[in-house]
Amino acid sequence: MKTFQLASWCVLLIILSGCGNSTQPTADKGLSAPPEFRIVELQNTSTGEQKRFSLKIVLPSHYSENSVKSTLVPISNMLNEPESETTMFFYGPHSNQQRPYDVARVVWKHNRLAEIDYKQPVTPQQR
Repeated sequence: MKTFQLASWCVLLIILSGCGNSTQPTADKGLSAPPEFRIVELQNTSTGEQKRFSLKIVLPSHYSENSVKSTLVPISNMLNEPESETTMFFYGPHSNQQRPYDVARVVWKHNRLAEIDYKQPVTPQQR
């Protein structure tokens, strides 16, 4: 059974890592699609009956807080676990994902935003 679960998670991670949306306007109404993102790590951290997930997500640039928020529903829909608690760590394009997040940390509980810790971009003068 554990081999099947591990294989299932590997397949899900492969599927999710290829997902993300283009920021090109749609042809019909000129509306922008949700920002582009790439899931680089997915961990099932469930305990007992409580389903929990942890994701590391790379963005092509340091998004605004609102742009980060606009990725949450598409990511949650891909997981298809509405009763879960998911912690998402967002990283910029050149960040080391083994270090703390540099864009945002989001807690998504029961299909809604529960908490967000957004970090403003660092300018060259602040480095």
